[in-house]
Amino acid sequence: MLGFTLTSDLARVQTRLPPGRVPPMTTTHEALLLIDLQEDYFADDELARCRADVLKACNDLARAAEAAGVPVLEVRTEHEPDRSTWTLTMLEDDQGVVVRGTAGAARAEGLDPGDAELVVKTRDSAFFRTDLAARLRSSGCDVWSWRG
Repeated sequence: MLGFTLTSDLARVQTRLPPGRVPPMTTTHEALLLIDLQEDYFADDELARCRADVLKACNDLARAAEAAGVPVLEVRTEHEPDRSTWTLTMLEDDQGVVVRGTAGAARAEGLDPGDAELVVKTRDSAFFRTDLAARLRSSGCDVWSWRG
């Protein structure tokens, strides 16, 4: 048990705010996690359609977090070219996505997370074999919000 409060519904939060406003971030016990905002993931037609809105919302949140002194962490998936970290589906399909060193693994063009710290993961969970939990604990975070 990590002991964090999870806020994950951007649409729900935004419906309570006037257009163009982001939720206030006011404590140093919060962190903003920007997860898997990478080129390969926006190759999907539906995600490509809403790309500009998603990236604008994430950029607005990152600026609000930075202004409030809230840590921003950019979490990216990066699989090894040698297939050692590929998922079973990737292996079965013989198609890698977000492979380290490829254009698809790069930060989504248009995302501007400021001075965000980078966390690299190889699985769906940002906590699996990463130091994310330790980073959050060391910065005193007990509330975090994820977007991606």
